[in-house]
Amino acid sequence: MGIALQSFESVVNKEDARIDLARACLMIAQDAYPGLEVERYLGEIERMAIRLRGRQPDTGGPEERVATLNQFLFDDLGFWGNTEDYYRSKGFRSRATSWCACGCAAGCWCSTRSPAGRCNRKPSCASGCSA
Repeated sequence: MGIALQSFESVVNKEDARIDLARACLMIAQDAYPGLEVERYLGEIERMAIRLRGRQPDTGGPEERVATLNQFLFDDLGFWGNTEDYYRSKGFRSRATSWCACGCAAGCWCSTRSPAGRCNRKPSCASGCSA
């Protein structure tokens, strides 16, 4: 068994509630995109979570929490779905964040972006894509 598989096994070989789902998903994506930096993405996810926690209402039901999450992801961060092909696996997009618009399933981190917020499609994506 390879080191990567052993590491993945140690992440997921737990009770369901104790699995670090973000890390497990990024490790799966890393198999397809060997240059993907798991720790870097985990840091980005944590920074987004901290921002979101500050906006979540202390009281209220699931509807209010989902509304806050939707506002954060779609309005504040600028994510949107693939309206032309909903079932396409590379369907997420973002216009306002550093997530790459090239459509990598795991996302890319581009070092250069156009003034409009679009990925300049440089081969500098952390996931190793050259789109």
